[in-house]
Parts: sequence; structure tokens; C-alpha cells
Amino acid sequence: MAKHIHWIRYAVVLVTAILVLWIVQSREKQFESQEVPVFNFESEAVTSIHMWRGTDSLALAREDTLWVFQEPDTGVVDQQKVHEFLKTISEMSHGSYIASNPEYYSEYHLDEASATHLTLKKGNDIVGEILVGRSDASPVKDNIRYPQDPHVYQVDLKLTRHLRPQAAYWRE
Repeated sequence: MAKHIHWIRYAVVLVTAILVLWIVQSREKQFESQEVPVFNFESEAVTSIHMWRGTDSLALAREDTLWVFQEPDTGVVDQQKVHEFLKTISEMSHGSYIASNPEYYSEYHLDEASATHLTLKKGNDIVGEILVGRSDASPVKDNIRYPQDPHVYQVDLKLTRHLRPQAAYWRE
């Protein structure tokens, strides 16, 4: 009978430990960063790209199957570069927000003056719009924010390397 009581005590301790472990793990999950896609579209659906920073501006449009310059209207567009860019941004994701106070946008290079603006359209409908700023915290990440959202997010790639509003970068 005494051996039976010892096994019951061990079983109760084991069940209690498993229960405590499960509760701790479920509470920790609420603090984990959830990866969320930045955009929700198919890259083939985009028919125009407009990006600008300061006085530099670039607009590309897809005519049939080829991308052409709308602004400035010079040169031939490197088709592969545009396809890679669209593939990259359609797969891009961000975690939890890192700031939400508009007073600090300049510290994240996301104020109107220093951010690079990106607008993607399907016909006349906007399918994606973000502001991109370089990250001082990481050389391999950038900061983004949506125009209608006060939160600042960090993306897991250096988007500013691909997001250049100068036509020379996009030419063949």
C-alpha cells in the first residue's frame, strides 16, 4: 500500500509539471514575433510601379508583357530586374512593429522627406503602398511603414538596395 501512495505522488507531480510547462509555453507564444506578408498580391498582377524620394521619381508601366518607362521616358527597361524586384517584394514579410509614434519617423528614416515611397497598382487600383527607410540598427534590414498605419516595421531584407528611383538603375 505504501508503494502505491508513492507512485500516486509521483504521478501528481509529473502531471502538475506538464501542466505548468504547457501554461508557460502558451503564454510565451503571445510574445513571439509573427511574420506577416508586407503585400498581399501576385507579382504578375502589378501593372505599374511608382517610386520616389525627394526630387527623384520613377514610374514603370507594363504594356502587354514588357515593362516600359513612364517617368522619365528614356531608355529600355531591364525586364529581369523588374521581375526580380516584384518577386522579392511579393515574398517580403515583417514581424511585430518596432515603433508607433510619428514623432520618431525621422529616426527610422520614414518621414516624408527621407523615405522612399513605393506605390504598386493593378490598373487604376492600388494593390500596395509603403514607405521605406534604411535601418540604423541592422545593415541587412530596412524599416517600412504603411501610409494609413502609424506603426513602423522592420523587414528581413535590405529593400533600399533594390528600391532606387533613378532610371539608370532600371535600364538595360
